[in-house]
Amino acid sequence: MEGVIFRPGSRLVKLRMHEILDKAGMGDNICRAPALAKLLEQPHVYLSIFAPKPHVPLFEHWFGDHPRVEQVGSIQDAKFITSDKDIYPRGFDTTSIKIPYHDHTYHRVHPVDHGARMIANRDLEDRSYLQISPDAANIAKFDLPTDYAVLAMGHTWTNRTFKGSVANQVADYLNSKGITPVFLGKKNIDHNAPVSWAGVDRTKGIDLTSEGDDHKTTLLESSVILRYAKVVIGVDQGLHHLAGCSGDVPIVVGYTVTHPDTRMPIRHNSFHNVFPLTPDLPCRFCMTNMYILHDFSSCVYGDNLCVPELTYEKFRVQIDKALESGALDAANTEDGTGD
Repeated sequence: MEGVIFRPGSRLVKLRMHEILDKAGMGDNICRAPALAKLLEQPHVYLSIFAPKPHVPLFEHWFGDHPRVEQVGSIQDAKFITSDKDIYPRGFDTTSIKIPYHDHTYHRVHPVDHGARMIANRDLEDRSYLQISPDAANIAKFDLPTDYAVLAMGHTWTNRTFKGSVANQVADYLNSKGITPVFLGKKNIDHNAPVSWAGVDRTKGIDLTSEGDDHKTTLLESSVILRYAKVVIGVDQGLHHLAGCSGDVPIVVGYTVTHPDTRMPIRHNSFHNVFPLTPDLPCRFCMTNMYILHDFSSCVYGDNLCVPELTYEKFRVQIDKALESGALDAANTEDGTGD
């Protein structure tokens, strides 16, 4: 680890640390994983990782076999931790964050950078998301066609909604190009935005969305499905970050309340194969730019005008660029010029 020098052959005192990742969204916790990996580069660190129960399989995949990760569990398990002289419980608790201080610090940098500073106390030289291996799950049972695209559905904020009429137009466009839409996501999120599924015709493709207790895919299965898609399409949400852990799949994503540079998935230490689209409103990126006492889960003006600004035409332009990029990547791999 650059900047830290350990004496060769010297015995180090074990430093046991508990990293508690709170009830933040999946994307936020995916962005914290690189900092955990950086911590483990220090040979005296022994780590326990606690995450929301739905996210635990991701952290088990990344850290479960590490010889100095003593436990990967849910936040419920972390409630039984007692601190002693060689245990250092730390973590995130966004429920206690007060605006405008921590919250605006958080939203003005990429979550990878925020996590690195909070967990590893440094900026990372390589900010790339940790990858999920292609054999993490067997997706044969879904019988997906060779050419398909994922439409990421379901949101918790009305100002980050993939509008149903636009999603339907995107699905029609994909079908016209011989690419089958696959609808992926879940509806059973607390306080889920009711408009985020309104008018979406999932008969236009393969419906793998989850509702209620009917979970059609696991997170690891979803990652492998995303990996082999021609393109992943939608408005900023957790599945786009999961796609960032899933190879080089092109990602088309709309941003409304946050600036793309503070949310785009990071692969190969860059915004590789990410194609953003944004509103044309002067108030766009409000959560990144405004200094007001507001949590931004609802529109400051009450009208969510940024959502209809993410038009089908904007999506189509970026989808074409993404498909061209994906085809170029495939061609380079076939002729031996790719990685």
